[in-house]
Amino acid sequence: MTSSGGQLFSKHSIQKLMLPQYRPHPDFPGVAFGFNDMGGFSHRNGTTPRSISHGGTMFGFQSSLDLFPEVRTGIFVTTNRNFETGGGPVSLHGALKARLEQELFGPRPEVLHTVPELKPQADVSDYAGTYYFDLFCHTCSAEELEAGAWQRPEATVVSAESGTIRLREKTYRPTDDDGVFVSDDGKRKVFFRRGSDGQVSSFSWISSQEAFVKANPSLTNQ
Repeated sequence: MTSSGGQLFSKHSIQKLMLPQYRPHPDFPGVAFGFNDMGGFSHRNGTTPRSISHGGTMFGFQSSLDLFPEVRTGIFVTTNRNFETGGGPVSLHGALKARLEQELFGPRPEVLHTVPELKPQADVSDYAGTYYFDLFCHTCSAEELEAGAWQRPEATVVSAESGTIRLREKTYRPTDDDGVFVSDDGKRKVFFRRGSDGQVSSFSWISSQEAFVKANPSLTNQ
């Protein structure tokens, strides 16, 4: 609504805004138009309504918005402190959203994915490499980074051995779905996307729309 009581967006525009725009894999979260599209994956089960969300930070402030279109419900959390101004991480957002989601949709059950049979001879060498969370300043100067611009995060290394991959201290097995891996304990699921050239380009978790981009080997030491 506008300040004069008029409607800023038409009903059609609002509906289009909330449609899925891109997902790396049909079973994994992606993005809508300007929103993160969790598609019911936030609870990692089939009973949670689809959610779209977005958040942001500015020196001293942090906010997040979660919308559940199917049940016409939204959660908005804002604080006057964030990690960029010191004092450690602010955990209020996650804790409050989790509590409200539990009140709305019930307790979050632990979901175990089907663990595929181990195939030691499977060639998973394509997935090995160094990956970076892609949200950082790619063009900032040293002075701008020193002043607070988002720096490239620490590398995430994926190794391959005996038909499995090793990622963040867990071992993953390939499924019959190309690029999809499940951890040995069934608690985690990850998808590796290939680019137009057929090469592995990034990976995403089943619980997040965030992507980790594979680094060019010639640039990893720069």
